[in-house]
Amino acid sequence: MFAGADNTLLAQPFDPGSRKTTGEAIAFIDRIALHGGVTHEFAVSPTGGLVYQPAGPGASGESLRLAGTAGKTTVSLPGKASEVLDDPAFSPDGTRIALVVGATAAGTGQDLWVFDRRQGTMERFTVGGGFAPAWSRDGKRIAYSKIDGLYVKNSDGTGEARLIFRSPGVFLGSWLPGDTALAFTGSSGTSTRLDIGIVSLRDSVPRWILASEFRERHPQVSHDGRWLAYSSDRTGRAEVYVQPLVGGGAAIPVSTEGGVAPHWGPDDRTLYYATSGTIMAASRAPGLGFSVTTRKAVLDGIALNVSASYVNWDLHPNGKEFLYIGYPGGADRLAWILNWPELVKSMGAAK
Repeated sequence: MFAGADNTLLAQPFDPGSRKTTGEAIAFIDRIALHGGVTHEFAVSPTGGLVYQPAGPGASGESLRLAGTAGKTTVSLPGKASEVLDDPAFSPDGTRIALVVGATAAGTGQDLWVFDRRQGTMERFTVGGGFAPAWSRDGKRIAYSKIDGLYVKNSDGTGEARLIFRSPGVFLGSWLPGDTALAFTGSSGTSTRLDIGIVSLRDSVPRWILASEFRERHPQVSHDGRWLAYSSDRTGRAEVYVQPLVGGGAAIPVSTEGGVAPHWGPDDRTLYYATSGTIMAASRAPGLGFSVTTRKAVLDGIALNVSASYVNWDLHPNGKEFLYIGYPGGADRLAWILNWPELVKSMGAAK
C-alpha cells in the first residue's frame, strides 16, 4: 500500500521472498488527506481492515481557518484553494499572514507566501523552499527555516535573504524582544535529540539553553523577554513548560494532559497551547513569577497537525482570534473499510 502524488491510495502485489513487485499498482481509493506535504493519513491492519482520513474539497483537503467571536470561517487564499498549506503566522498588526504553500501533494515546491488580508492578495516570499515563518516584533522582517539553516528577509519582499545560522534540521521558533536574536529548535550534539538554542543576528553563534536526551520543541519567548515556553516529552508524552529565559531556574509544568505548540497572549498573562484537537488557555497568577491558576478549552473540534517543523496554528495579536490549518466542517473524519483485499481484487488487481 502506498499513496500517490495525486492523493490516491494504491495497492501493488508484492512477493516478500524475492522482495519484488509482481504486478501493476492500482489506485482504489481517491482523495486521501495529506498533512505537512508528506504524510498521507491511512493505516492498514493485517486482518483486512483499512482506515483513512478523507481529504476535503481541495486537492490536499487543507484550508486556512479563522475562529473568533463570529465563529469559524475559511480564509480564502486567491489561487491556492487546492494547495498543501502549513504553519500560518500573523504579522504583529494582524493584517498579513505568512504561511507555507506546497505546489504539489508530494511536498515539492513548498515556499513561503504572504497573504494580505486588506488587499486580498497573495505574494510569493521565498523561492527554493522555506518553512516555520516568524515575524519580527516590529513587523519589518520574517525569519524562517530552510533545509540548510535559518534565514531572515525583509517582510515586504525586498532585498536578499540573509543566512543567519547554517545547520541542517533547524526549526525556527520566535524572535526575542529587540529583534536581534532568534529562538529555534535543533540538535546541539550527538547525545541529544531536539534542543532549544538562541542565535544572535550579530554573530550567528548559537547558545544552547535546553539540551537533553528528550525532545524540546516549539520555543516561544514572552513579549517581555522574561520567559521561555516550549514543549518537551520528558514525561513520556509532550507537555508544555515555562522557565526563565536567562539566569536559570526550574521548568514549570503548564499542561497536564498533553500539550504542544504554545503561544503567548498579548499581555503574557495567558499561555495558549494545543492538545488533541483543542486549543487550551492557561491563566497565569498575578505577580512577577509564573504559576498556573486555571486551564480551560477555548477552541474545540479542530484538526491540528503539529510536528517539529510545522506548528499549524497562531494567535491573533489581539488575543481574540485563532488561525489554523484545518478541514472544512471542523474535526477530522475517518473512513473505514473492513475488507480491503476484496475491494482491491474487485477492481482488477492481482491477489
